[in-house]
Amino acid sequence: MGEEQKESEKEESAEEPRDISLKVDMDCQGCAKKVEKSLLIFEGVENVRANSQPKTVVVKSRTADPTKVCERVQRKTKRRVELISPIHPPPP
Repeated sequence: MGEEQKESEKEESAEEPRDISLKVDMDCQGCAKKVEKSLLIFEGVENVRANSQPKTVVVKSRTADPTKVCERVQRKTKRRVELISPIHPPPP
């Protein structure tokens, strides 16, 4: 019975959304809203918090690829975007 609890806990933790942090060149709250709007309709994104003062965007997602999220923001807003976390190792 103890093993079943451990397995169910692992499954629950795997289903929790992870944070994807981005640094986006935003000047005002209008820019932040544009970034939020472009990401809320992206498949796999559950929640977006954009703040223009520290120029950060935090995306909660279970399945979205961080690099694709970064590319989408860059393409939709025409702004410089930097992926803060999670960082993927460069391909060999």
